[in-house]
Amino acid sequence: MERCSVEYLSEFSDFQSDSVRIIQDDTNLFLACGHRDVLVFNVEERRVTTVMQFEDSVTNLALSNDKNRLYALCANGGLYCTPLPQLRGEQRSPIRVLQSLEQPIVFVGTWVSGEHGPQCLIAVGQRGKLLMVRSKQSSSEGKEADYSFNEHSVRGPVLCVCVDDKRLYYSSLNDLHTLQFTTISSSEATGNESQLQALTSDSLGVCRVIALARPYTNPIGSVQLMGISLSGRLVRVNLPQASEKVNVPRLPPSLAGQRVKDLLASIGNIWERAESLKHKLQEKNESLKRLNQVINVCSLLLDTHGNEKKFNMGTKHPISCHGVARWSSLLQRDSLTLTCVLENSSGCTLEHGWTLCIQVHPLSQYSNIESSSRTYSFPLKKLDSDQKLDVTIPLETVDGLSLPVKVYCSLTFSLSNLFSPEASSLVVSQLLTEMGCISAPLNSITVDWLDALRLEGSFSHGNTRHDSFRDGIQAFLRARGALTKDSDTTSKSGPVVVLIRVSSELLKAKLHISVTSSSETCVSVLNWLVSPEVMGQAKSVQSPVVCAYSPDGRSVKIMAKEVTLGDLCSEGPLEVLEIRVESTSVAAVCGLHHAILRRLQVLLRDSTVKCCHTKQIKAQSLCEAVRHVESLYKDLQDAQNQAALGGTMKTDNRSEILFRVFLQLRANPLVIL
Repeated sequence: MERCSVEYLSEFSDFQSDSVRIIQDDTNLFLACGHRDVLVFNVEERRVTTVMQFEDSVTNLALSNDKNRLYALCANGGLYCTPLPQLRGEQRSPIRVLQSLEQPIVFVGTWVSGEHGPQCLIAVGQRGKLLMVRSKQSSSEGKEADYSFNEHSVRGPVLCVCVDDKRLYYSSLNDLHTLQFTTISSSEATGNESQLQALTSDSLGVCRVIALARPYTNPIGSVQLMGISLSGRLVRVNLPQASEKVNVPRLPPSLAGQRVKDLLASIGNIWERAESLKHKLQEKNESLKRLNQVINVCSLLLDTHGNEKKFNMGTKHPISCHGVARWSSLLQRDSLTLTCVLENSSGCTLEHGWTLCIQVHPLSQYSNIESSSRTYSFPLKKLDSDQKLDVTIPLETVDGLSLPVKVYCSLTFSLSNLFSPEASSLVVSQLLTEMGCISAPLNSITVDWLDALRLEGSFSHGNTRHDSFRDGIQAFLRARGALTKDSDTTSKSGPVVVLIRVSSELLKAKLHISVTSSSETCVSVLNWLVSPEVMGQAKSVQSPVVCAYSPDGRSVKIMAKEVTLGDLCSEGPLEVLEIRVESTSVAAVCGLHHAILRRLQVLLRDSTVKCCHTKQIKAQSLCEAVRHVESLYKDLQDAQNQAALGGTMKTDNRSEILFRVFLQLRANPLVIL
């Protein structure tokens, strides 16, 4: 669409009224500003030359055909005629209603076509109604001509209108429009009479015009419009030459079709490029969103490990993983499994790309770490806040069941998931050559013989795999010097017994035991040892004696009772809880003894609960315990020295000495205070 050129000629005050009117002769403009004054502006001199004042506000202006008189319609209903260029004359004429537009009138004028003089009267309403009044030619009988009325509609609101021989121009404040009168022959008209049938509207691309003068054609044939803008500026609008041509030349159909195809192809190319850029931008935004989520999770886990003391005070970890060892039976075979529960209590969502990694490492120094260690990976789809994920892994490896084992849980995120699947794998691999993933550690879990213990009623003798367990048991005993490579795991001289003595006051404070009776205290401690995952829930142990089966299928007993030691502390008798482990399997006794001591060590390291006071042990008791241990150590050294020097001591005698030392070390324990 071609644009008009606009030239500012002068500037007046802002016009807010819709009563501003402007008309033009050859050199002068007549401007009614909505009040009593009419300004005469000389276009060539670009200044106001005369000010005419009427009795009331002027609402419309018109020039006579000879352009010697000015007609003014005032708000008081009077129509005044003033000769030009001189003024004080007044002429009143009656007004006859021809047609009502039912809306305020913005413009009344005549359209002149060719040499035939005035052909029709045009009236334009404020809301866009346009009325054309034509006088019909007199008939052959000489009767007076009558009138025809044609109504049309244009887009309103209409602020100002001007007309020439060919077009009507009007402003709707947002744009300046031109209407072309189209004359089409009508078969219904009498004789050679023609009627106005249609209007063609075009936009000129000029806005904020509130008053227009009659169009003026300059010597070079260009049409000019004089107008007033909303800000009070006098402007001259030069219409493009193309608007003067009635018949605009058109392209041949073949060229027009090709041009349309080219335009459509260009639009398609631009659309494809825009879609591609939009897709890439969305991919980058998604990658940044995933990276921000990964950083938030890692920061949360780092804060958790950095403030371990705070979370030990009973506060729940935002993201944690805890596990419970259970026996399961499948295809007439019992196996020990570990069920790990990943719990997301944070405000973050673990989406696609995160993986829960569980690594199982045997703690025995004689185990082949490389062959016995196992890693299990569980990709996460989506784990929202306050959701849990349960996974189960086997604890038995190719080498058999080797207890205890250390289980390390971590969350890993592969950085390749930051990119879209359509991204080039070569580019991604080049970016991730040094660091392919982020790993955030979670909890670590230790599974020992207490975790693998099976209470009576949950064990079937026919499903026991003695041979598969024996290698693991032998490895455990060898790791602690209790057995040689060829030793048997079963004691032939009767059950093996170990004792652990702990201050009752210490256990009650650390385990938050509030009961007063001795039997209830023993039951609570056994529940803590055998089934720690159900602490605070229904107790699985109801008596101070637990009869169970070890992982190798041997019968074991764990008993707890309170005893009073009168000669240990200088302050008087000491209440002690005695934990007794009894079994014919040396491996079971050693494994359970180690598991109980480990739990007590973890409990004593917890600094959140402190005892009221500590006991003072008598020096004599300590000296006797030290002398007893020194004698056992001397026996052990003698046996090892004779074996090293190639003495005559038989292997069986050496094993008996070692076994006797083992039993005495565990039968006369010190008290944990």
